[in-house]
Amino acid sequence: MHNSWFFQKQCWLHLWSQGIFLALVICALATPALAHRVMVFAYAEGNTIHTESKFVPNTPCKQGKVIVQDAKTGKDLLTGQTDDQGKFSFPVPAEAKAQKMDLKIVVEAAMGHRGEFLLKADKYLH
Repeated sequence: MHNSWFFQKQCWLHLWSQGIFLALVICALATPALAHRVMVFAYAEGNTIHTESKFVPNTPCKQGKVIVQDAKTGKDLLTGQTDDQGKFSFPVPAEAKAQKMDLKIVVEAAMGHRGEFLLKADKYLH
């Protein structure tokens, strides 16, 4: 009877340690998803808008698809592609300037990664 108790305790400890190991593995596999979020930043300089896109923490988003939209309607104004440094520049669209549109700049990378930046009209209009 004494031996039975010992084996039950060992079995319980074994299951407990397997549970902890499984939880750690799941947590380790979940964290890389956070590391691939695309961060997008845009600013105006004269009549040109510059964008920079990178993955968290600091890896350039190379060859990402850039879509510039009217933030209010979602209408695409232009598209482009980031370079190997994650940068893309474009002249302010005439339509956006005339209608004082806020611009939503979307960057789409491989495997569904995506980031957005809202550039208010007052930041690029002079």
